[in-house]
Amino acid sequence: MQRKHIVITAAAVALAALLAATSYASPYWNLYRLRDAVAAHDADAVAEHVDFPALRESVKTQMMLVMNERAASAGGADNPFMALAPALMAAIANPLIDAMVSPAGVTAMLENGEVNIARPSAPVPGDAGKRTSDWSLRYRNWSKVVVTMNVPGSAGFVFRRDGLWSWKLAALEVPRDASRKN
Repeated sequence: MQRKHIVITAAAVALAALLAATSYASPYWNLYRLRDAVAAHDADAVAEHVDFPALRESVKTQMMLVMNERAASAGGADNPFMALAPALMAAIANPLIDAMVSPAGVTAMLENGEVNIARPSAPVPGDAGKRTSDWSLRYRNWSKVVVTMNVPGSAGFVFRRDGLWSWKLAALEVPRDASRKN
């Protein structure tokens, strides 16, 4: 009777460990699938891994922050027309964000490893297809990981857990010095 109890307990512990290990490894598996979709230029497959409303909000927040910093550094406090700047910036930013945060735009961003505001869906010429294998993944916490390319100044792609084994791209982290180039 006690032997049966030990076997059941060991099986339960092994099952729990297996579930924890597969859940921990799940972003790597999702990144592998996403990398293949990007390499194949399959925007529909890439779109399965993206939370578009959350990503749009993240891009909008970061773009507005960068634009406000640029306006302030250009002497915005002394200019009476700068009061109109936030509305004008939003009117300009929204179409750009819609173009960037589309299946084709996200595919290009992931392929290039950077956020290109000027040409959101244009791939970088040369070895961009080879660069998709140079991604690294870091856990922030149990439900958030950040994927970056092993290229200085590349954007961070923030994935949030969507269930136990699934992850979706939900935010971007644009490096401050890289955001000033665009």
